[in-house]
Amino acid sequence: MKTIVVGYDGTDTAARAAGEGATLARALSAELHIIGVVDDERVRQGMTTAEAQEALHAQAVARNQALLDEMAGELDTVTTVNKSLPGSPAWAIVDYATEVNADVIVLGNKHVQGLSRVLGSVAVDVLRHAPCSVYVANTR
Repeated sequence: MKTIVVGYDGTDTAARAAGEGATLARALSAELHIIGVVDDERVRQGMTTAEAQEALHAQAVARNQALLDEMAGELDTVTTVNKSLPGSPAWAIVDYATEVNADVIVLGNKHVQGLSRVLGSVAVDVLRHAPCSVYVANTR
């Protein structure tokens, strides 16, 4: 294993999953890619002008990149690549994992009820479409 991709959104669950990804990366001498996705549809909802949409999108990307950089800084001794990507979270993760030929994708879980609630809808979609193995970290 050379490439591990972690989906990160700034939540505690995602931070724990990133920690699991870092543990795997250290153990396997792999590169850890921490990615965050700015969902353009959500960012642009309610915006009336293209200018307002672009400004809000730029703010969301900057905020997302700051979160990624902060998380990468907490995962010392691991080689990390941080990327802020546009699009729907599940598809952006799957597409990025395909692009970098990832060996594994690491995601967190939610622990509620039902498959979508335990894993979250993003995790379920990633599991269904991933080009590689998916590691669901126990984030309790």
